[in-house]
Amino acid sequence: MKEEYINIGSEQDKVIEEAGEVFQAIGKLNRFGPENFHPDRPKSNNRHELIEELDDCIHAMQVYRKLLYREKYGQDG
Repeated sequence: MKEEYINIGSEQDKVIEEAGEVFQAIGKLNRFGPENFHPDRPKSNNRHELIEELDDCIHAMQVYRKLLYREKYGQDG
């Protein structure tokens, strides 16, 4: 996620957005192949793009999980 968007939207919104980006990256990888790349980003192929999106989604889910845990138990889990 771009730094300028970090404080926009709820943690739940961020998980939803990042999950959507994972679906999009999987679709591109399946449709065009793992080694194909966007012309604007020739140094990054579809496999790398998917890994980046997965990392972003995992991070968003971890932050959201901590928030939910804190709301329920009053501490990080």
